Amino acid sequence: MHKGLDCRISKTFYQILILFLSIRGKINFLQLARFSERCESGLRYFFEQSFVLFSFNQVIIKMHIKGKTVIAFESSYIFKSGKKTLGVGYFLSGVAGKSKWGLELSVLAVNRFNKKNSLSFRSYSNYGFTKQ
Repeated sequence: MHKGLDCRISKTFYQILILFLSIRGKINFLQLARFSERCESGLRYFFEQSFVLFSFNQVIIKMHIKGKTVIAFESSYIFKSGKKTLGVGYFLSGVAGKSKWGLELSVLAVNRFNKKNSLSFRSYSNYGFTKQ
């Protein structure tokens, strides 16, 4: 493991991520404990600790991407009907070639130069403009 990343934190984080993707229905500490090797109180303690996802991503990228790298920025339009969702507004859709109502997700990724793999460094939602 990398010296900036505690092995226990990364293993627990990975286990919890897999559990969130595999458990159907309601997810709580009791459900997580039922399907993992950790007890309920241990999982509660893990969630009480501070965890900086930005630093975690940075360490993972340093571990897996070596050599020349390129920073990539991509924005994607997502269709969304309705008006009460936070961030909904008019965004440019590259497929339609015009502004359309919906959400936009932007991703900052680190790509290995001349390779076809990349790791997402940070993603966020943009806030749209409403036409009056």
